[in-house]
Amino acid sequence: MPGPTIPGAQSTKGPRIAILNNIPSALVTTPTGNDSFIAALSTACPSAHLDFFDPIDAQEYPADCGADYDLIILSGGTADINAPEPWVLKMLDFVRECVRRRAETGGKGAPKMMGVCWGHQAVHVALGGRMEMRSDEEGPEMGVTTIGLTPEGTSFFDFAAEKKSFDIHEFHKRQIASLAPGFVPLAEQNQCTISNDNSILTFQGHPEMSAKLAQSFLANAKSYTKDMSEDDLKETAKRMEREHDGAAILQRVLRWVGEE
Repeated sequence: MPGPTIPGAQSTKGPRIAILNNIPSALVTTPTGNDSFIAALSTACPSAHLDFFDPIDAQEYPADCGADYDLIILSGGTADINAPEPWVLKMLDFVRECVRRRAETGGKGAPKMMGVCWGHQAVHVALGGRMEMRSDEEGPEMGVTTIGLTPEGTSFFDFAAEKKSFDIHEFHKRQIASLAPGFVPLAEQNQCTISNDNSILTFQGHPEMSAKLAQSFLANAKSYTKDMSEDDLKETAKRMEREHDGAAILQRVLRWVGEE
C-alpha cells in the first residue's frame, strides 16, 4: 500500500511525490529500486513525502491522475514498450490521461511528471515518439556516463552550466529515436527532455541510482552481459562507482516542480 517513506514526510512543506515502480517483483536486487529512490530523494529534500505504487501486479495508480501530488515519477523497468503487455498499455493510457487532464485544467490540480529510463521511453511512446534498440555495435549503455547538454539543457541545469554536461548512471539497451511532439531535448541523443509546457521532464539515465543498485542490476542482467568478457564486466562494475551528479540533478528537479 502507498505510504510515507521518509522520516518527517508528514510535513506539509515538502513535495508530495508518487512513484510508479515499473520493475517486476521477480527482479530482486539489494538495495531495491524503491530503496534507491528513498535514499536519493531524502538527500535532495528530507521533508519530501513519497508514496509508491505497483502498476504491474496490483495495477495501482494515484487517484485522479495524481491530483494530490506535486510530482509523479515513472521508474525504470524491463518490459518492451514496443511489444506491450496489458499493464504497459494501461501505463501508456495513464500518461495520456494525465496530459489531457493537465491541458483541460490549465495545470490546476495536475502534478508534474518525471520519467526515468523506462519511464522516459514510456512517456515518449505514449505521446507519439519512437523507441528503438541500440545497435549491436553500440551495445547496452551501462555505468556512470558523461552526457553532453544542449544549450537549453545548459540553461536548465544551472549547476552544469560551465562544463555543459552532467554525469549520470545509465542502464539501458533501448533508446528514444524520435521525441514525442512538443518536447525539447536538454541533452544530446535525446538523453534528457522537457515538454514545451514545462510539465514533463524525462531522463534516459538514472539520477536516483547508486553504485550498489547498478552492480546488482548488472549481476542479474544476463541479456545485457551475455557477450561480455570477465574483464568487460569488471570494468563496467568499476565504472558504476564513479562520482556522478545524481544529487544535483534531483535537487534541480525538485526546484523545477515548484516552477510555473
